[in-house]
Order: sequence, then C-alpha cells, then structure tokens
Amino acid sequence: MLVIDIHWFRAAYHGQREDGEPDWPPAPARLLGALLAGAHQLPSPTAKVPALRALRSIAASAPPFIDAPLARSLGTPATYTEGTWLPDVATAKTLGKLLDLGVVSMDSQSRVAKRQDAMALADDLLSFIVDVDLPADELEGLREAAGCVAYFGRSNDPADLTVEVVHEADVHATIPTGHRERWYPRRTSRGSVRGWLPSTLDWYDASFARTFGTDASVSSLPPIPADGYVDPLSYDRTPPVATRTSSACTVVPLLRSVPQHLVSALIAEVTSALEDSGQNAVGGQAPAWFTFAATVSGGMHDDGRCVGVGLAPRAEVLPDNSDVGPASASAVVERIVLSRAATPGSRSIVGPGALDPDHWTGPESHWFSATPLRGFPDERVIRHMMEVTLRERFGVGLTALTVRQSPLYAYEARWPNGDLADGLGQWWCELHLSAPIAGPLVLGAGTDHGFGLFHPSRSPS
Repeated sequence: MLVIDIHWFRAAYHGQREDGEPDWPPAPARLLGALLAGAHQLPSPTAKVPALRALRSIAASAPPFIDAPLARSLGTPATYTEGTWLPDVATAKTLGKLLDLGVVSMDSQSRVAKRQDAMALADDLLSFIVDVDLPADELEGLREAAGCVAYFGRSNDPADLTVEVVHEADVHATIPTGHRERWYPRRTSRGSVRGWLPSTLDWYDASFARTFGTDASVSSLPPIPADGYVDPLSYDRTPPVATRTSSACTVVPLLRSVPQHLVSALIAEVTSALEDSGQNAVGGQAPAWFTFAATVSGGMHDDGRCVGVGLAPRAEVLPDNSDVGPASASAVVERIVLSRAATPGSRSIVGPGALDPDHWTGPESHWFSATPLRGFPDERVIRHMMEVTLRERFGVGLTALTVRQSPLYAYEARWPNGDLADGLGQWWCELHLSAPIAGPLVLGAGTDHGFGLFHPSRSPS
C-alpha cells in the first residue's frame, strides 16, 4: 500500500468543488490531477514514463482512505467579479446595454458572487492511503512527480507531497484519534466527491490541451464536463463492518446490501476473481475455497438480500502466510467489495447476524435452505444426490428430507439463472442428518453462483 502525504505550509485549505463548497476531504481526483501535473514537469523520460505508469495503476485502484486533521469552515465571505460582456452583433439595443453606466459601477445586475470559503485545519498533514503495489521504477518516478507539486488545493495552499510504502496491517492498526480522523469511501451515484477512474487521466490531459495548447482546432472546442470521467463517491467517518473469521469460515461484509436477483452474479464474480488471482487452488489441484452468499434469511420477515460474502475451505489449505491462505483470499474478496458500485435496491448494512461466521456453522444435524438449491427437477433424484454428497463429504446419512419448489417466505424468491443453462430447477429443502456436522453446508449445482447454502438449527416454521 502507498501513503501519499500532503504537508501544507500552513494549516488551511482553500480547494473548492464546482458548486463553490469546500472540497473536504479533498477529492481523490484532485490528488491524481496534482500528481499528473508533477509528472508532466519531469524533464527526463526515464522518470516521466514510469511516473505516468504509476498514475495509471493508481487510477485503476480502489478509492483511498483519507487520514485528515479535524477541520472547520473559515466562513470567508464571497467576493464579486464583474459580469460584463461584449455583444456579438452591434445593434441599438445591445450597444445601449453595453453603454449603461451600471456596467461600470457593478450594480447587482452585472456582478457575480465568487465563493471564497476555506477550511481551518487542526494540523498541516493529510494522508491518502492507496491500496496499490508499484514496481521500484514506478515508485521512484511517482516520488519525483510528487516532488514537482508546488501546492495542493488552490495556489494559496503551498504544500510538499511525499510518497511512502506501508504494510496494510500497519494502516489498520493505527486509526487516527484526537485531532485527526479517518474518512472511508462509499460509491454512490449521488456522491459529490470525485473519485478517480482510468479515464480521469485522459480527461485532465484533454482539458490541459484545450486550455493551454497551441492547436487552435483544440483550444476552440467547448470544455468537456468531468462527470463522465470520475467515480462519484461520498466519504464518511463510519468505518465499514469488519471482516469476521472463525475456525470454519470467514465472512467479508459488503458496503451495501445486494438484492436477491443480483446475488448469483456477485458470487460468480468473487469465485472468478479468486481463480484469476491464483487464490483458489493448492498445487494445481482441486479448488481450496468455496464462496457463499451471507443472506438475511431464515425468518418469515427476512428479505433474502446479501450482506456479505463467505469463504470456507473445501479441504486442508496451506498456512495463512501462503499465497492461498485465509487472509490473502479474504483480501481478494475485500478488493472486489470496495470496487463495486452501489446497485439499485441496495441498502445500508447495520451488522446483521448473517455477518457472523457462527451463523452458518454447527455442529448441527438439522439444516434448512438459505438460498435456492439447484437440482434435477425430480424429488427422488434430489434425495439421491444429497445422500451421496453427505456421505462422501461428511460421512453422515440423511434420515429425513423435505423438499419443495414453491417459496413460502420472502427470502425464498427464485433467483435468475443467468448464464447457467443446465435446465435444473430451484428447490428449498430441510435436512435431518444422522449426526451433527460443522458446516458451512452448500449442496447441489451452481454453488459457485451462491446457490445451495443451508442454515443450521431449526426450520423457520
């Protein structure tokens, strides 16, 4: 991880958003623009090219955390600029308006208010914490680019920028207190904070060429609004719910819940990411992990939305300090969670029981469906499949089975089949086993899409 520190020469900040409000905490896109300007000032391609590559990596990373001093508005009053103009066509009407002495005296019809508000800071240091790893040459180029940045905010905010490499554990172990606080990013379509995207760099370059370039065909073009080239964010000081781990499984909380009809796509994305990152296999053998959707389910009033992603080992895995250990696999899932945009129908998460790993584990001999089970559309085949799977995986028998294809509760909605074109049906089941098992328990087909998860203990009926 990188920590990019801004050391202001004085404890004040004048950066503003387009609406004139103070840009506090400073937008990540503002940091990216400052570093890009510094990179373009580097005289040597040996440093400039790696610096630009580093900025591309940063722009593709998750939104950063921000450690900032406490701040309050300075309440600086607005100033006024003259709103005069020259007519395109000289007519009696336009010339008469131009020669009106009110233009010269700046009456209320010709002046425009210009916001000047700023923030008073408790100290002069602000830190962006970026989850990205850079090669040595790119890191050195980024440091040289940071050294070329003269101010951060507006021109009356002189500052020095430095770049340091830190360990993730150290970042989470040192939460600022006292006169400092940590801001956490949230993706939201209504966010007023500009986050970075890979295309943000292209927008900055295009805007610079239009404003300062010598090509008349470019400088005569209208400006391009930034909205399509930035990631809308909001920042607040409430930390996300922490990942919880037990001896049997780990549950990584989502930033916002995912409605039922989108759960299978989420779990498929996580499973694919684990495979692509090399986290889901040990020595090229069978997958080391299975994922499941931690859903709000099990009660007649639960709605089945997903609030977290569960990870459980299929078999013995390598120690935690290996490339496929529990901590590294959880980190892959956490990166996906941070990079996901809010979906329609999503809601805030306030620590439901589904985020507790013990919610999904036994030992227990009585289990019932939390998510639909995909299986052959015949009850006899379903029973045989379960008997074989339970005997092979857990060494227990199936003493009683109740299955149905009709939902009874709100959380038992049918999920879209998506790209699963196997023709299987969706079932809700209740199992009684010959002996308790620990779980988590997932059965049937499509488990890599979140299907077939079971709750321990008694039925919601």
